[in-house]
Amino acid sequence: MRKRTIYILGGIIILISVLVCTLSDFSIQNVLPKTALPDQFKNYPEIDQAAILLYSSANETSLDDFPPLFNAKNSTVILSKQNKDQSKTYLKLDADGNLTDSLTYTDDYPTDWAGYLVSPKSYCSWIINGDKQLSKFEDRNKDLKEDSTALNRHFKQLYQSSAAVFYFHYDKLDDRRLDSLLIDKVIFLQQGRWIALFGKNLSDNQTAYPIKGNGVLTELKNQAGKSVQVTYFHKEHFEKGSGPSPGSPTGLSSPDKWTGTGYFKLVFQKDSLHFKQEMTEFNGKLHTYMPFYYFTNPQLHFALFTNNNNDLYLIKNRINFNTYDLTKRKDSVYIFTRINEKPLTLILTGKKYDKLITDLSDLRKLNRQVATPLDSSLTVTAKTTIYKGKAAIIDPKEIYIGADAQIETKP
Repeated sequence: MRKRTIYILGGIIILISVLVCTLSDFSIQNVLPKTALPDQFKNYPEIDQAAILLYSSANETSLDDFPPLFNAKNSTVILSKQNKDQSKTYLKLDADGNLTDSLTYTDDYPTDWAGYLVSPKSYCSWIINGDKQLSKFEDRNKDLKEDSTALNRHFKQLYQSSAAVFYFHYDKLDDRRLDSLLIDKVIFLQQGRWIALFGKNLSDNQTAYPIKGNGVLTELKNQAGKSVQVTYFHKEHFEKGSGPSPGSPTGLSSPDKWTGTGYFKLVFQKDSLHFKQEMTEFNGKLHTYMPFYYFTNPQLHFALFTNNNNDLYLIKNRINFNTYDLTKRKDSVYIFTRINEKPLTLILTGKKYDKLITDLSDLRKLNRQVATPLDSSLTVTAKTTIYKGKAAIIDPKEIYIGADAQIETKP
C-alpha cells in the first residue's frame, strides 16, 4: 500500500511538472548551460560605438519611402529628416560624406522634382545650386477665364515645350475655392523657371501626358542584403511558442523563439566594420527587430547605414596618416598630413590622448635608432570638417598607431 502511494504521488508530481512546463513560460532550455561566446566576437561594439552618427531623428525616418537622393552631376547626396517640431530638414553631403549645407521647411513640405524642391505654393533650386530662395510660380489662367478648348491648347503647348512637368491635385492646394471648383494646378519647367497652369480637372491629363523630368536625381538603392551579413548568432533566452486558443476564429499561434545577440560584418569597399545588436531566431530564420538600410554609390567615398530608422550613420574608410608632422599647442596636439594631395589636420585635445601621444613620441624616437623602423603611421575613423577654413578631423571616433605597435585609444 505504501509503495503504491509513493507511485501515485510520483505520478502526480510528474503530471504537475509536465503541466507547468506546458502551460507556463518555463523552458528547460533556459536552465541548461549556454554555449560560450567565441573569443573573436567578445570585442564587437554596438553600432553607435563603431560608426559615425550623422543624425538622430526624434521621429522615425522611413528610408524605404524616402531614400537618399544622389546627384551624379556633382556627386552630392540629399537626405531629408523629420524634426521633433514637425519641421522637415534637408541635408546635403559631398562625395566625402561631409555636411555642406542644410535647408529647413516649417510647413508647405515640398517634393523633389527635376532637381528642385516644389510645393503647391513655391519652388526652390537649392538642390542644384544652393540657392535657398523660395520662388513664386508664374501663374497662368488663375482667373479661370479660359474655356476648355483654350485651356486644352494652352496645356499641350506648355507640356511639349517644358523640360519637366508635375501635377498638383485640387485637394493638395489648400484653397477652398479651388477645391470646390475642382481646379488642379500643373507646373512646367522652362529654362530655369516654373510656370503654373490652373484648370478644372487638369490632373485627368496625367494618363496621356505623364509627369516628366525627374532625371536629375536618382534614389540610392538599399544594398543591406549584400553588404551587411550576420556572422554569428549567440542564443541567450528561449521563449516557447503557443498554439491557437480554443475556439479562436483566427487560429493564431506563435512559434518557439530564441532571443540573443547577432554579430555582424558590414563591408564598405575594402574595409569591414563589425558590430553587434539584439536579434531573434524563429522558424529556422534570423530576424532583426528593424530592417537594415545601407546606401552607397561608386562615386561616393562613404556609405549610409541605419539599423533602427531613427539614427543614420556615416560609414567611411579609415584614413591613414603615413607621413605627417606633429606639433603641440597648449592642451592640443596638431598632426599635419596630405591625403590625395590635399592638406588635412588631425586635432587631438584632452588627457584622453596622453597615452597615445606618449607612445607615438617614444615610437618615433626608437625608429631613429633602429635599422628597420616600426610602423608609426596613424589610422583614424572619423568624418572631416572645416576648421579655420581648412579640412580637419577633431577628436576622431577611433584612432590607433600602425599595425606593428598595436596600441589603441578609443575616446
